[in-house]
Amino acid sequence: MRNSISLLFLLVVTIASCQSTNNSFARIEYSVFYNTELLNTKKGILEINLKENNAVFFLTASTLESGSSVKGDVMTMIGKNAERYMKTTVDKKLIQYTEFIKNETYLINDTIPELKWEINYEETKNVGDIVCNKAALKFRGRNFIAWYDMNTPLNFGPWKFNNLPGLILEIYDETKRYNWAARSVVFSNNPTVVVPIDTAVKQISYKNYIDLKYDQSSSTLSAQMPRGVETQAINVGRTGIETQFEWEQHE
Repeated sequence: MRNSISLLFLLVVTIASCQSTNNSFARIEYSVFYNTELLNTKKGILEINLKENNAVFFLTASTLESGSSVKGDVMTMIGKNAERYMKTTVDKKLIQYTEFIKNETYLINDTIPELKWEINYEETKNVGDIVCNKAALKFRGRNFIAWYDMNTPLNFGPWKFNNLPGLILEIYDETKRYNWAARSVVFSNNPTVVVPIDTAVKQISYKNYIDLKYDQSSSTLSAQMPRGVETQAINVGRTGIETQFEWEQHE
């Protein structure tokens, strides 16, 4: 499925990349597949503002019901079923997105990560009929492989990925647990993704979000333990896209 990119996609990329200076926006649609304990497929849309060098990544709502389950020593958490928006503002070095924790929605402020890509690879791969170059990345506990198109010089990608010398058409972690693959690329002068603004949402730092997230996971797991079982501490394993964090290296 990942290689079945339509002829329209190929024509648009080949022609529109040469005309991108005449357009204000680039819109890339991705298939997003989470090969996790509960398989989950979504659609992602990356919209890049070419004039302001900013981007929004929109992720459709999950088809899975929110909640949690415990099987053996593995706990699976499914967040609130809602659309997700991730806004990248380059001049402020800021990534912002919303998450639902403990029955409350938060606006997370994360610094644009300094991604140290390894690009000295001779290996190439056809994504559809587009010849892509290989790049590798170690980021927050996972190793990723990316395939990018140097003929489309846009240094954005899905999710938090950025700073390659070409548009990322495919990226996955080495275990294939998390996967993003481009389906179409269109250039235009009109934005199609509008980020909803809710001034009542509480803003927190990314570090505070991580603390809240895993505190919630531990509390939920404690609540699901059999009655009468005493525990002093519960260590909830990290299975998300990010499992290690830069501030932990200094603690």
